[in-house]
Amino acid sequence: QSDRIEIFKNYTEVLFRDKAAIRLDNGAIALHNPELPETWHDEIAGDIPITATNHEQIDKRLILLRGDVSNNTPTYQLASVVDDWDYDINYIIRGTDHISNTPKQIAIWNALNRCFPDRAKKLPKFAHVGLLFKNGKKLSKRDSSFSLSHYSDYHPEAILNFLLRLGWGPHEDNKANSLISKEKAIEMFLTHGQMKNSQANIDEQKLAWFNKKYTRR
Repeated sequence: QSDRIEIFKNYTEVLFRDKAAIRLDNGAIALHNPELPETWHDEIAGDIPITATNHEQIDKRLILLRGDVSNNTPTYQLASVVDDWDYDINYIIRGTDHISNTPKQIAIWNALNRCFPDRAKKLPKFAHVGLLFKNGKKLSKRDSSFSLSHYSDYHPEAILNFLLRLGWGPHEDNKANSLISKEKAIEMFLTHGQMKNSQANIDEQKLAWFNKKYTRR
């Protein structure tokens, strides 16, 4: 996104010109008079209300460009929304740790639509999936202890079933679905199962159970 800094600044200048943003005493630019619905829809969790607290956190407080001492660099909230809006992103799938960001990003999206009516875009769909935890700690992509090589001796179908259950489950979680083949997983995933927004735990014992079932076959 660093190569798009001037683009982000140009969009912010239009928001400021059209009174959808204001300049603060420190030179930062913040969103102003946000347009927000009463609720927004998450494809997994359902309808989520936008509260008075959300409004307070956004109007004149949601920074788009940082202050003068930071050379008016764009914030994550502005950059991510402008990129999605610019590139016609229509579906955003991310972790539940971003749920609190969504009202802010909806407000920026609506401000862009208001200031660029000839380019107005439909709000994308949002789906927030549960985060992965191991030993009570959130798993990070920078976690060197979680390596693919650690699982090289496991049966591929055991790995498939183990990963499939991290954040997803069949509608009928019975004996018939205790082991799911690749072909059945493809068939079931969208129509016979449900993504979850609760945290998923890396259970090595469950993986060992799957592996034992498949190596006995």
